[in-house]
This record gives sequence, C-alpha cells and structure tokens, in this order.
Amino acid sequence: MFRNGRLAGVVAAIALLLVGCGNATVGSPAQQAANVAQESSSAPQGNASILQQRSTEGTVYPLTVTDGLGRAVQIAHPPQTIVSLAPSNTEILYALGLGDRVAGVDAFSDYPPQAKQKPKVGDMNPNIEAIVSLHPDLVIGFSPSQRTAAEKLQQAHIPTLLYNPQTIDQVFQEITQIGQVAGIPSRADRVVQQLRQRLNAVQQRVSTLGSTQRVRVLILTDTKERYTGGKGTLYDEVIQRAGGINTAASGNGWYALSKEQLLIQNPHVIVLTGGSASDLQNDPSLASVVAVKERRIVTSIDPNLLSRAGPRLIDGVELLAKTLYPNLFPR
Repeated sequence: MFRNGRLAGVVAAIALLLVGCGNATVGSPAQQAANVAQESSSAPQGNASILQQRSTEGTVYPLTVTDGLGRAVQIAHPPQTIVSLAPSNTEILYALGLGDRVAGVDAFSDYPPQAKQKPKVGDMNPNIEAIVSLHPDLVIGFSPSQRTAAEKLQQAHIPTLLYNPQTIDQVFQEITQIGQVAGIPSRADRVVQQLRQRLNAVQQRVSTLGSTQRVRVLILTDTKERYTGGKGTLYDEVIQRAGGINTAASGNGWYALSKEQLLIQNPHVIVLTGGSASDLQNDPSLASVVAVKERRIVTSIDPNLLSRAGPRLIDGVELLAKTLYPNLFPR
C-alpha cells in the first residue's frame, strides 16, 4: 500500500486485460504468447504517415489494447519513454526489465530502489504538466480515480493505460498486457509463468491442510480505526492462497472493524501492516481474542507485499504461508 494505516492508502494501492495485436484485440495470454520473435521491421500501411512496425518479439504496431477499465487505447509504436503513476505499475515495469525505459514515477514508487531516483510526477493526482515535460510515449495509470488525468493525456496524444486489478490473476493479466504493449510478450510470459509456479508451489503444500487445521487470520492496516479487507480484496485472496481463513470475509470490500466485530471474528493470528501490537495487547477489552491472548500478532511482513497489486504479491503469499504453517515449509 502507499501509506500504512489509512484506508485511502490501501484502496489506492489495490484499487489498479485483454491485449491487442495490430489493429485487432487479442483476447488471452495464450494468444499473445503465440507471437513469434522477429527482427524489427517497418512498412507503409494505409496512410503514408503511419508505418507498421514489429518488435523483436513479434508485437505489431500500431496496435489497440483494451485496458483494465475497458478503455480502447491505440499504441502507435514500441514505447521507449514510459511514465508510471502507481507503485504497482512501477514494480511491474522493473520486473519486466523495462527500468531503462521508465522516465518518471509517482511519489509513492519506492521499489526497486532505482525507482526512487526517477523524476516524480505527482501522487494519486498526477501532475499533467510534469508528465508532458518528460515527452512519454506511454503512461500507465491506476484505478478509476485517474481516468480524468488519462483523458487529458490522451488529448495531448499520449497513450495512457489504466489498471485496477482486484485479483492475482488480474495482476498477471496486466503484466502480460504491458509486456505485449512494450514489445516483449515472451519475456512477460516467462515472468508470469515463474510467478504462477511459485504460487502453485505454496498451494500444493497448504492443500494438505484439513478444514480444522486452517488458521483464522485477520490483516489490519492499523490498530486505531482497524481497517481490513473483506471479500473481493487482495487481503482476502492473499490469506486464502496462503492457506488461511480470512475472518474479515464476513464483510465485503474494505471496511473499519469495530471492537465488537473483532471479538466476534476472533482471529487466531493478526497481521499488522500499520500500528503497534501493544495497542491490541494492552487493550483489556480484546483480551479474549485468541491472537491477542496467545500473542500471535505479526508485524514482520512488509505491508506492500500484501496489498500492492504487482509481482511481489507472490512474496506476500509465500511469507504469510510460512508464518502460518512453518512445519509445511522447513528451511
């Protein structure tokens, strides 16, 4: 998440599919992977001012893609100067080996460390003037809240893609599409395949657990307002993929948990991404909660691994699974 302890930060970090080839939209990663790597070439097409180009991995330009919000966006040529408007997008670009093409990032992009050195172009409210000054040929934004900025950039003839992945599979789809747009579909497929293999390895181990062996888990962004993620959130999926039971799944989306709800949910493990464990342990009204009583409050997992919709979500699943079931993951 962008900042610990605030629901807005969680929603901003989480709230980010199909990709096209040529001027036709391609519907699945399998179709995209079918592109054969070729040397770059260009040839006149229709209007003399539009040249058809092909990346070394087979992406044909111009191409039209449908982004995560269902917007059709045309990419005229292989993008070489990219601006990212969200930390999750920045992490995806670097995971794809595109760090050298990143010209600017949002204020919250802090991973990998090299991203901190890039020019900043605002926070969740992008600075249009700063973006335009970098002369990007692609901007990658996040969530419906940046739609207005995206339309302004489109008016300035800067292709802008928006994403709002709510599941790990949607994160994989975003990685695949960004790889296609950048002209490196094969590389993107390899990244996704490796991430899936790691995820499947965790699932294989926790699949041996019986229903009574699965740990009841609650992830809290803070200890004062006690924001958490219910059904349909990345918190919920990360917990399930790690073999746990999300006690907050009794509610939908992101919400603040009352003390009464916390007592009813009675998690056996609480994972804090903000606040202090002592806030819970020193509250007499929470003394009966198993996680508090047994001092099973986890503060060691980087919050961004649990909520930032990028490749490191798999790190979060792995770490949470090892924390909940150390016997299944011997060192």
